[in-house]
Amino acid sequence: MITFDHDNSKLLCDREEWECYSSTPEHIIEAINRLVYAVITTNTDPVVAQKIIYDTIYASEKYGKYGFRDSECDQCTTNIINRYYGSNIDRWANLGLKSDQKWVFNVTKQPKEMKKYQELEQQIQELQQEVNHLKEEEKENKIPDLFNLEPTLEVLKNPKKNYDRLILSFEWVLTPQGHTHWANLCSGNKPLTDKDIIQLQKWVILYYQQQEQSK
Repeated sequence: MITFDHDNSKLLCDREEWECYSSTPEHIIEAINRLVYAVITTNTDPVVAQKIIYDTIYASEKYGKYGFRDSECDQCTTNIINRYYGSNIDRWANLGLKSDQKWVFNVTKQPKEMKKYQELEQQIQELQQEVNHLKEEEKENKIPDLFNLEPTLEVLKNPKKNYDRLILSFEWVLTPQGHTHWANLCSGNKPLTDKDIIQLQKWVILYYQQQEQSK
């Protein structure tokens, strides 16, 4: 049975699931479980994780001695990876990676330290999301190309009636919302939301500010 105990930073995968040799000591199975958990929780790509685990196991005579280089164990590794990532790779997926790159993973960290790595990875992902959000905000605070004040004001004056004037307001394709969004609004397929109206108002304000600064 494959179980992830994230509170204690452990993978629980028994001898029957691994299909390793009956003579395999429990501490070897526990070591393999630590290896696999360490790799999958410090990577975001299931194929890369598979490659690292395979190469690390294959590099060890100790693991080979107990059958962990066999196809059954490769399949178990792949099952664990698919369960963790929600992926659907087969046990040969890693063959597409560059063969000249070193993929052996040195597991020297204890479970508590591995949890720190997991938390650090989460922080990195959150920071990246914040960076992406700031980039989108920067785009929203930039007046679109070919911005035309008069038709934009007409839309704001009566969004339910003058939505078709959006076609003369600005270049749609380079806005954060994209061409399809404004095209649907302009054709009446979708109504202008409060968010759309606020965005138009923001661009109008920026336009006036720029005009004032240029004087």
